[in-house]
Amino acid sequence: MNYTKYTLETPILYSQTAIEFSINVTNIQLNKMAYIHVCLHDDRGSVIDNRFFTLEGEEYTLWQGDEYLIEWVRNKL
Repeated sequence: MNYTKYTLETPILYSQTAIEFSINVTNIQLNKMAYIHVCLHDDRGSVIDNRFFTLEGEEYTLWQGDEYLIEWVRNKL
């Protein structure tokens, strides 16, 4: 089956709260930039949203380890 959207007879309303996030560096151009994929998770660990960021310029230069990247993402969120 192909990816097609179908209309609901009755809209479904729901509310979700993200309590944690995970980081996946999807692509790096050495000494230039990195593409960052962030998943937001609910209290059951389920992914409820995805965000995409580009780490570049001075921010990329400052990236020396995991803690920097974690805080950088936390500030973006």
